[in-house]
Amino acid sequence: MSCLTKEPRPDQTYSAVAPPSPHMRIHLLSGPIHSGKTTRLAAWSAGRSDVAGILSPLRTDGRTFIDIRSGACFPMEVGITAPDAVRIGRYAFAPEAFAWAVERLLANAPRPDVRWLIIDEIGPLELLGEGFDGVLRDIIRLNRPGLNLVLVVREGLAEQVIGHYDLARLNPRVFGEEQ
Repeated sequence: MSCLTKEPRPDQTYSAVAPPSPHMRIHLLSGPIHSGKTTRLAAWSAGRSDVAGILSPLRTDGRTFIDIRSGACFPMEVGITAPDAVRIGRYAFAPEAFAWAVERLLANAPRPDVRWLIIDEIGPLELLGEGFDGVLRDIIRLNRPGLNLVLVVREGLAEQVIGHYDLARLNPRVFGEEQ
C-alpha cells in the first residue's frame, strides 16, 4: 500500500479466517478512532489476491480512499466550503471520491475470485444515508455466497450499524472493542 504513511506493528494484524460459505458472511472490525484498524487491514490484505475493497487511511494531507486491488488512491477531503461537499461534523468530503470508491466496490463485489471485500469505513455518514450507505445496501442484497464482507466501524457504532442495515439476520461477527 504505497498510499499508507505508517507501517503496521507486528501486533496489528487482522487474522480473520473464514471457510467458504454458501452465504455471505459479515465481519465488523470495530475500535477507537486512530487505533490502527485501517493499518491492520492494509497489512493483512497486502499481497492477497482474494481481497478487494476500499481502505481510507489518514495521511498527512488528509483522508484518502485506496483501492486495495490496484493500489490506486483518490483524495477524499475537500475544504468545508467546497460546493457539493458531503459534510459530517468538521469534515467535508468530495462526492466524486465516493463515486470513485463505489464504482470499485460494485465492480469487485460479484467477482468469484474476491473472497474478502473491505469497506473502510461505515460510520455516522452512512447512518445518515450518505457515503457508502447505498453501495453497502446493494452488496448486502447481493448476498453473494462465499463472500466475506468486512466493515470497519468506529467504536460505539457496531450495534447501530447492525440495526441500521438489519445485519442481525446475517449473524455478523464483531472483532475489536465490541466483541
